Amino acid sequence: MTPCTTLPQRATERSASVGSENPTWSLRDPPCKGNPHQRVNKACDNCRGRKIKCNGAIPSCQSCDVRGIACQYRVRSRVRRNAAFYSKRKSQRAAQNSREAQLTTRSGLDDMTGGMYASDSYSAAYPLQLFYGPSSNFFLLQKIHRLLSADMPAVQPASGGQAESSLDHFRYRSLFFGYDRTLPAPMAMPSPLSHDDRVFVARAALRSMLDYATAMRFVDRFIEIEIPFLYFVDRHALQQIVRTIYERPTVAIIQQDYLKAIACLAFGATMTEHADWAEILFTQLQEFGLEVENAVSLKIVQIIFIMAQYQMQLGRHNSAYLLTGNALRKAIAAGLHREMPQEDPDLTPMVVQERRLTFWSLCVFEYMICYCLGRPHAISEDDIHTQFPENEFVVAMAGLTRISRKSARLLYKSQPVSLEEMWKTSQAIQTELQQFEDSLPERFRFRTMGSSALHCQSVAQFFLGSGESFAVYYMYYHTVLLQFRPFLIFKTTGQNRHIKATTNQESQDEGLSSLPQEKNLASNNLPPWLKEACAGATEAARTLIRFIFIAYASIPVAKNIRHNGFYIDAACFVLVLTMLGPQGPVPEDMTLVRYGLTCLSDMLPHTWVALSHSAFAIRRMLTLLEQKQELKLQRSARVSSSSLCDLQMKNAEIHIQTELDQLSRDIYSALDWDLTNPLF
Repeated sequence: MTPCTTLPQRATERSASVGSENPTWSLRDPPCKGNPHQRVNKACDNCRGRKIKCNGAIPSCQSCDVRGIACQYRVRSRVRRNAAFYSKRKSQRAAQNSREAQLTTRSGLDDMTGGMYASDSYSAAYPLQLFYGPSSNFFLLQKIHRLLSADMPAVQPASGGQAESSLDHFRYRSLFFGYDRTLPAPMAMPSPLSHDDRVFVARAALRSMLDYATAMRFVDRFIEIEIPFLYFVDRHALQQIVRTIYERPTVAIIQQDYLKAIACLAFGATMTEHADWAEILFTQLQEFGLEVENAVSLKIVQIIFIMAQYQMQLGRHNSAYLLTGNALRKAIAAGLHREMPQEDPDLTPMVVQERRLTFWSLCVFEYMICYCLGRPHAISEDDIHTQFPENEFVVAMAGLTRISRKSARLLYKSQPVSLEEMWKTSQAIQTELQQFEDSLPERFRFRTMGSSALHCQSVAQFFLGSGESFAVYYMYYHTVLLQFRPFLIFKTTGQNRHIKATTNQESQDEGLSSLPQEKNLASNNLPPWLKEACAGATEAARTLIRFIFIAYASIPVAKNIRHNGFYIDAACFVLVLTMLGPQGPVPEDMTLVRYGLTCLSDMLPHTWVALSHSAFAIRRMLTLLEQKQELKLQRSARVSSSSLCDLQMKNAEIHIQTELDQLSRDIYSALDWDLTNPLF
């Protein structure tokens, strides 16, 4: 009989067979063959890893015997930590999850209240690094580009980032930075001539380039349109200065009066087919930049303000913003924000009204442009200690911009805030807007009291008003649009992010995880208030495009205010963002976007740089939207029903066109009593 092998010997033999360096067993030896196996009160490593029951037999448990593998037991007992350790680790994990949730929430907040940065080196002497806030069209353009490029490799952002890629892809760089690459970079050169000599030289150059009839046509167009916010320009004095330039060349003209006349001529040229003259006249105006830069007076403030309006007319929003800020600083330096002392001998009622009208027109325009570009304004209304002028339009716009500033402060702030709180704030702002509309003077109203639809007679009277009536309407609905736009951005981006995350579970790319408050956006169980807010933004965009389309069809002279292209851009961008939702393009919205393109093409001249860039960007969006829809149909393995979509589109166009034609006919019939109006 072979003697039994002791346990240490067996353990050594098994360790050598598996190539491990296990210590010898410290348990007592098992009995010899024929006796039952010795067991221990713990599981072997193999059973622990497989999470199966182990009988603890020595030298090999039953499971390892069946599988034919080496059985090993843990020599040292596991260190079990106390309850305080696990409680601390749990709190650390909770804090980490909270930080990650805050970062995720911050990412979602940036979708609504972030900003857009970009840089450009148009001129080595004038590098540009600009920022536009969340209420600007450029910020929405970046969001649309991000949504359109999500599933399309051909539209992926370049190495410059999302902002640079969106500007280049939609050819919006010139509008973003406010320059035309076909023109040389601006330069200011000093001159050895005196002020009077420079004016005489400039007058002679103007007479040699521009004939008297064309110059007077520019003046007449400037006077005829009645540019909003430029009521401080004396029309008769402007005509007299231009006549003196051409008919009395030896009579001296004050430099500031001459520069003011040239600024008005340049602005008037933009509203004719001789738009090239506008840049020539404006270049001559810039040659006096050093004199204007170092001077502070009421007329200097007015000159710079007209220059800002000119840049806004050309779609150079950043230049208009900078000039407006410069004019406002000079106005404060000149004391226009305060009333003049009553004992001042130069104080007359006419001077007082001119000071008030100039300052409040400039201040309201600065509030408007800052709100539209998403930038903070330069002066608070608490620092203004001068009364309103005797001008209904300026007073009305001051009330509207007061609401828009509140909207920018509460809805577009960078601090985290819940959507429910934003909705409550939006409702309060909507109530103030309704009260503002009810308080408008009769000639500014575009709807009858207690009605939500445009009234034909009121629209007819509204069209017979001047450009100020259109300015009130455009700014009012643009404020409504920006009031609800953050909700539409949140819903559309959240739905696209959630759908992409659910359809690409295996993807681990950054940014695919949906926010906690976005998890229910893919379903139809949206909160009623969120649906109402998104519908408010969409309906405001539709109303803007409908009104501009009818205005251009009824009052052709309205096409000369090319700053309207800014509002068309804003409305079309919102409709494109709406069509990027899971429900896809709505035929009515697609038709209205095409009507917006028609309005852009109707403005003269057709080669206008800013309008051409806007039209190109919108057409590119529609093209990418159609490609995105085709890609979605291919991925869902469904047959494309293009014929049915075309039929729905045609039906929507017929329906909308019928409504517009009927409203236009009603407007014309309401205007029969005043066919001698100079606007026709």
